[in-house]
Amino acid sequence: MVGRAGVPTKDDGHGRGDDAAGAQSSTREGDAGEGAKPRLGEKELHIAPMIDVSTIEFRYFIRLLTKRAVIWNQMVVAETLYYRSGQHLRDRARGSSSSEEPQAHDESDFELTEELSRYCGWFDFNDGVDPRPTICQIGTNNHREAYFASRVARECGYDEVNLNAECPSDRVKGKCFGAALMKGVWLTGVLKAKLERAENFSSR
Repeated sequence: MVGRAGVPTKDDGHGRGDDAAGAQSSTREGDAGEGAKPRLGEKELHIAPMIDVSTIEFRYFIRLLTKRAVIWNQMVVAETLYYRSGQHLRDRARGSSSSEEPQAHDESDFELTEELSRYCGWFDFNDGVDPRPTICQIGTNNHREAYFASRVARECGYDEVNLNAECPSDRVKGKCFGAALMKGVWLTGVLKAKLERAENFSSR
């Protein structure tokens, strides 16, 4: 099972395993209905992140069918957001790199653009269809890129950010994240800390 920020945890005794389809991550109170989290009995219904399936169009369709489900986007590669935004150029101008610790002044130079929102898989068509509750899953093994991607996701409006530490596909493992993170507990902990730090600076 995946808890807050996507850190693997053990089965909770209710039959919820540790695969992505059963991944659980709490949503913020007030985001659904009368201020309560969407529930079916004692369990939340999550629509798992599926590559080449969990597109904006698919998630919009699911939201038309139900307001109760927690919908996950397909995994967003943090490196893509980091470089498409030009953040790497701003870091380079300051003499820092993607492998270095984010500094305090990093909080003030972030601007959410339409392009970033699109690459982050966010949709909000202002037609009365609220995409929330929804979770953004990111894939990365770089703490600066994880921090930046989490900030983008939070500013878009995602309720939670999930770190992919489970996907066993060759394509993901080849980039040294997903299930590959299970081999590096220390790195996974660092990435989790960056995701939590980004949440603290979210304006939402």
